[in-house]
Amino acid sequence: MMGRDSASWTSLDATPGATSAGLRFGDQGTQSSRTIMLTGLTDLLAAMPASASRADYASAIVQDNAVGKSTVSNRRLTYRRLHELYGLDPAIVDP
Repeated sequence: MMGRDSASWTSLDATPGATSAGLRFGDQGTQSSRTIMLTGLTDLLAAMPASASRADYASAIVQDNAVGKSTVSNRRLTYRRLHELYGLDPAIVDP
């Protein structure tokens, strides 16, 4: 990108809309880790019905290990990151 500082054109502002959509800001947010977690998301969606709630997703990941992680702490982190990236909550979708 000619004439643009790469840090400035990729920066997002922590607006109320961005934070209500689930984006996190700072050095330790999911977006700063530059991951899309496609394998975990694919495994999770294959194991869940389309009507799944946020609580259903949390239970499938943390308790049932639908994402194939070796420890509970990894499953909790995976839930947090997948939730931050993809919502995993039908209540946030506007019909």
